[in-house]
Amino acid sequence: MLLVVICGTFNSITGKIRAVALGVYSGLISNLVCEIMYFLVYGLLLSFNVCFGRVPREQWIWVLFPRKSDELGYSTRGIRGFFKRLPGVKFAALAGIVEVSGDYLIFSTQGSLSIIMYKLLQQFIVPSTLIWSVILLRSRYILQELLAVLLVVIVAVVAIVTSSEGEGDTSGEDSVSDALIFGLAMVIQSCAFVVKELMFVEFSAHAQIKNCQITNLNVFLMAPRLIFSDDVADILTNGFILLLSDAMVARWFAFYMTVNVLFNMSLYYLIAYASSALAFLCVTVTLPASVILSLFNWPLIGSSAVPWIQHGNKVRANLEARDNGCRRPRICCWPLRGRLQWRASPQPT
Repeated sequence: MLLVVICGTFNSITGKIRAVALGVYSGLISNLVCEIMYFLVYGLLLSFNVCFGRVPREQWIWVLFPRKSDELGYSTRGIRGFFKRLPGVKFAALAGIVEVSGDYLIFSTQGSLSIIMYKLLQQFIVPSTLIWSVILLRSRYILQELLAVLLVVIVAVVAIVTSSEGEGDTSGEDSVSDALIFGLAMVIQSCAFVVKELMFVEFSAHAQIKNCQITNLNVFLMAPRLIFSDDVADILTNGFILLLSDAMVARWFAFYMTVNVLFNMSLYYLIAYASSALAFLCVTVTLPASVILSLFNWPLIGSSAVPWIQHGNKVRANLEARDNGCRRPRICCWPLRGRLQWRASPQPT
């Protein structure tokens, strides 16, 4: 969980730098390179797991071969039965299609959103995860969990409304349309992670029926991601030229990929051994950390302004200007030596 919080915090910072560095090429280039890197990294880690015998034969059979009707223990007629009989790779295919669509929307809109707005919008993945869990996993949540999620949503909505009313110092940030698209991407991403959780739950139930010694599915066996492609040769050519010719862009993109891979791997492990809801509650903790780090001066993006802090400072300045010269109390060392000192004023307030 600690790794999720740390990597999630720096993932938002480096992701913003990556989006600004690539500009209009951020959406397609980032998505394509990320999918290729994930395929290579996860493939290498899976090879190591296979070499050391950490992937049992039963897991390969469950992933690659269809299940027989007698293994399910109930009627397998209709569409539901057909889906149940499909091999376990169906979860990777479905989650890959859904997740890569969400990734493309995120990469396309992150450059026009501030780091703070990015993290605030990311909080909506928690309630959407709970909704998908109820639909796909038939999960049930206690009142305390629902109240905690409701509190997260209320705080995020209030902060977003306050941010939209503030006066930002960076042109082109916090576009309403991009914020809506990013919110849709969060709903899509939460669906992908719940599908992955369903995959681990299905294998655990299958392993218990078969009396397998290992009931937890190997994380890297079912973590391939699909590559999103389109007939956009000019964008790909110009984007890769920028990525390969500019040393600063390449350096920050490599740093972002490292943080992003660690972040997603920690999420996979947390989903596999806990739940997707707990994973994204840990992501919620990254919000205050990201806000604090965004105040520092970062390459390419500079420092972000916090609108609600600026608004509070402006209100305080207006009150001080309005009350200038008025008679008002000033508490000194209270309550040890409580004495009220008054300024000279013809009419006290």
